[in-house]
Amino acid sequence: GPAAQKLKARALTQIGQPVEARACLKSWPAAWPADSDLLSLEARTWKDSWEHHQDQPKGAEALAAMLDGYLRAHAAACQENAPAGIAYAAVNLATFYRVAGQGEKASHFAGEVLRWTEGSVEGLAAGETGAVWLAASRAEALTLLGRTEPAVAAYRTVASARNAAGEPVLSLRELASVRKQARLAAVPAGLPRDGFDAAFNLPAIIVFAGHRVDAANRPAARFPAAWIPAVREAIAGAVERLHGGIGYSSAADGADLLFLEVLRQRRAETNLILTCPEAAFRPVNVASDAGEDWIDSFRQACRYAEETQGSIITASSHQPKDDSLSYRYAMMLMSGLALQRARALDLELRPLVVWDRRPGDGQGGTADFYRLWENRGVPVEVIHPRELPGLSPLSAPSRPVVVPALPDPRPAAPPDRSFRQEIKAILFADVVRFSELSEDQVVVFSRRFMGAVSHLITQADDGFREGPVTCNTWGDGLYMIFHGVTDAGRFALDLQRVLVPPPEGGADWAAHGLPADLSVRIALHAGPVFLYADPVTRALSYTGRHTSHAARLEPVTPPGQIWTTEAFAALAALESTGSGRDGPFRCDYTGTVETPKKNGLVRAHRLIAQF
Repeated sequence: GPAAQKLKARALTQIGQPVEARACLKSWPAAWPADSDLLSLEARTWKDSWEHHQDQPKGAEALAAMLDGYLRAHAAACQENAPAGIAYAAVNLATFYRVAGQGEKASHFAGEVLRWTEGSVEGLAAGETGAVWLAASRAEALTLLGRTEPAVAAYRTVASARNAAGEPVLSLRELASVRKQARLAAVPAGLPRDGFDAAFNLPAIIVFAGHRVDAANRPAARFPAAWIPAVREAIAGAVERLHGGIGYSSAADGADLLFLEVLRQRRAETNLILTCPEAAFRPVNVASDAGEDWIDSFRQACRYAEETQGSIITASSHQPKDDSLSYRYAMMLMSGLALQRARALDLELRPLVVWDRRPGDGQGGTADFYRLWENRGVPVEVIHPRELPGLSPLSAPSRPVVVPALPDPRPAAPPDRSFRQEIKAILFADVVRFSELSEDQVVVFSRRFMGAVSHLITQADDGFREGPVTCNTWGDGLYMIFHGVTDAGRFALDLQRVLVPPPEGGADWAAHGLPADLSVRIALHAGPVFLYADPVTRALSYTGRHTSHAARLEPVTPPGQIWTTEAFAALAALESTGSGRDGPFRCDYTGTVETPKKNGLVRAHRLIAQF
């Protein structure tokens, strides 16, 4: 019915799929009423498209369509005599007429917003949600009219609004959306983009890494147990100073669990990124010889993340070896997830480390984490344990303390040089309707369809991007490995362009005697894999558990679309950071999907071209 269709369109809009939301609204039957709410929702989809393409020709088209949509929504709301609908449409008209350089129209609609929101303060006192949104519209209108001080006061009232239970009326995501609109209105009004940020007092996202507490057999002291109180206090001070309200961290004994403890005391959101499932993670990373207090702290951290709005994310399905690249992968995944969240909410991202400024013991440690952000031009807050006040010379030795190593009951195995671990991007694609082809069509398919893939591979190494380092096919399937996620994403877009019929691509298979709707489903993942000499094919190949993740996602990918795992999306966000420009694509969250053959749930993202 109408309510369900509108709900679907709104959900598509909220997860960043404006084109799909408009397609959903276009199928709206003529017999159903098209009220102001529906028209505003359609205008909102154009607003999102404008945000994605505002510096391109598509941006001007989206701006014009958005203004037309809000004008129609405004007219419908006036007919309905709906103050909230009138104010919502009018404030968007005011802001985007200002963006379009039409100041007179902007001032007209801003004045209209003030008239319709005159009594919103009374509702704010009662904690009414509708009144809070009206007050937000009023604050935006005041901004556009140059009345900065009343606008600041109105935004502060919105941010501090509480319901009868004393809880914030607006969620963090909703409040971040209001601040985003305030920033948008501030610039054309001649104000600094962050001019109203202090009124919102939104938290920062802290992504954290730090040393484990020293084990009994550690040869040189780095973080002895005697330093724990001082390090805990330093972490608490840094989190307070950085205004941390959301945290991303692993959960090993030592600095990780101290950080999570500080966030828990602040009732902040925690997100745990573990190298492997909890049952395998704890014995190696928490329970080694760290004592029962750390085990209890780990359990509390997991319970708190599960019971609140946090998360526990597993980077790999197995416990890595000590020298495994999987540790660096987990660190990159954690960083990318934090970065994605910061971008989605338009919040500050602050990396924080407890680090002695020495090289780490292995891959993916604190030193690697620091370099990752430093190389991207993002400042890192460093807590140097030896420089903390209150540590006595005895508890903070100036020279390493050598402790006899405990004997290892098993001799170390020599490294297997025939297997080399690397983090790669993996593409898996399957042809839709291949099984329906006749024998004659199979011949045409091999020449035309697969020939187009071959042409793309030969054209790939053009200095702008690299093609696959290895590829394989089996009738209707494509399997490729790429050095990086950007190369894989670009190639996937090329495949979509030449293999998929409109509207996603430009293929015309009917012209070659093939089914007009012949298409592909494309899935992408990224993770640590092993390069090795395949004893069967006698060629270099890749193996490892991560090689199958894209293949698990592909069957639930809609024909013609490109879906990615959360790991691919996170690494893509990280890879584009520090480049000074947006990447060639973005990965929009689509939802949690169940994969076939009991392979579990996957948080899927849709890859879409930026330009």
